[in-house]
Amino acid sequence: MNDLQALLSGLGLGNSPISKLALAGSSPSAGSPRGAPPPVDPLAAQFRAVVAQLNSLAQALQRQGDQSRSLDIQEYGLKVNRMSVDRQNDIIKAGAQQPDESMANNATFPNIGGGGTIA
Repeated sequence: MNDLQALLSGLGLGNSPISKLALAGSSPSAGSPRGAPPPVDPLAAQFRAVVAQLNSLAQALQRQGDQSRSLDIQEYGLKVNRMSVDRQNDIIKAGAQQPDESMANNATFPNIGGGGTIA
């Protein structure tokens, strides 16, 4: 039985203790995360597309028997992937450093393109 089915079957029991247990995890508690989700890199999809294309090219080169170039392309893919991860980490760190809630939707990019705030 999945969680939704358990919740619905517990709700169907009216005001019984089992019904209250069914709702126990569905409301926010002190342990629930607060605030907005961490900021996401607006270029993440493009990074993933480039990595996918490089992986595809590496596989095509490998099928053609060009192992050395295939390995080179795989290395480029790893570098681009690492750039994407580093960029995302920078964005998350910058978002965590926003003390003013009026600027909660702005993102500061400290190590990207010379830094600055994007609203």
